[in-house]
Amino acid sequence: MINSNNFVLFCKSYRNDVLRAKRLLDSVVQYNAENIPFYLSTPMADKQLFVDTLGSHGYVWVSDEDIAAANARSGTAWLATTHGYVAQQIIKSEFWRLGLCEAYLCLDSDAMFIRPFGIRDFVHPSGVLYSIMHDCAELLTEADRRGLHKVRENFMADSDMLKSEFGRVGEDYDFAPTPMLWSAQVWRWLDEMYLQPKGETLVQAITRKPSEIRWYGEALLASQCMPIYKITPLFRCYHFDWCYQMDAAKGIGLDDLRTDYLGVIYQSNWESALDPAFIKKNALSRLARKLKYFIRNRLVGILKIS
Repeated sequence: MINSNNFVLFCKSYRNDVLRAKRLLDSVVQYNAENIPFYLSTPMADKQLFVDTLGSHGYVWVSDEDIAAANARSGTAWLATTHGYVAQQIIKSEFWRLGLCEAYLCLDSDAMFIRPFGIRDFVHPSGVLYSIMHDCAELLTEADRRGLHKVRENFMADSDMLKSEFGRVGEDYDFAPTPMLWSAQVWRWLDEMYLQPKGETLVQAITRKPSEIRWYGEALLASQCMPIYKITPLFRCYHFDWCYQMDAAKGIGLDDLRTDYLGVIYQSNWESALDPAFIKKNALSRLARKLKYFIRNRLVGILKIS
């Protein structure tokens, strides 16, 4: 049974997202009605930057290296050779090995809470962790309407990649966006019952098929190791700049979102306001960003609101 004694918040971050992590921490401090423990991990080399920027209160810092070392089968050498976006997926997926919880809300730095939250937002009355699982229809339909067909193509390719891993046929689910609700029970099943008999580690599996969110979701469906109580996303995620512009054009703000969501996500791949000063952006990259935005607005019809 998941309760306030074995459930935590967890965010994997790094130096380029330090200001976003500060915004997230401020929102946790403001809205964490039940004082659910908040753990934040970064590379060891980034610790002082985070302490200088965030202070030392409201969260517990852990190192990526300690999380990696918790899995003796894979060790820590892979941290130095694995691409950053894959490495962060692995760290998020291995956090449970520290033994700090039986379930966790896995946050990214670009998230922030917008209203009070507690354990009942994450756990079914039976004591079972909710499972984020839906058809992603809103995003896919709007992307199709705007002629952005790659969004659906990428969604289906990702879904097929992990469905085929487990031999599943049927509906294509989205187990995202962040934050994800993850149970150690599911990760343990994936590691001990599926990967170890194949002689594979979670590091190797995610490196081979880098989609940690789908590894969890498909492992849950394959194992049936806990009852599945489906819920839709907990946060309003602005995957792309046009998602944000669409809501803004409709006059939808934070006060409106609080009715249905615990928080919002301004994905850092397009929202640069909280990039720290040490990230160098030359004139060419800024021009490319503006040109890309213009093409979306004018040629795809981004601001056509039905």
